[in-house]
Amino acid sequence: METVRASRAVLLPIDSEHNAIFQCLPPFASGDLAAKGIRRILLTGSGGPFRARARNELQRVTPDEACAHPNWVMGARSRSIPRR
Repeated sequence: METVRASRAVLLPIDSEHNAIFQCLPPFASGDLAAKGIRRILLTGSGGPFRARARNELQRVTPDEACAHPNWVMGARSRSIPRR
């Protein structure tokens, strides 16, 4: 986030749930959301590969397990997209 601010870039969410929230927010909704009347945002998801896991087991999740979604091919995060 420090780099985003310093470069005055726009950071867009690409994950489906996060992008859906982004699309629902009004254009003025940046910075302190509470001061702008947005008290909380509730995010739900499919549960992915952790749907059947107990909460106390989630502390030991590995990146490989996180990428093993039952419905989507996730893959590891690739290198940053170069600025143009």
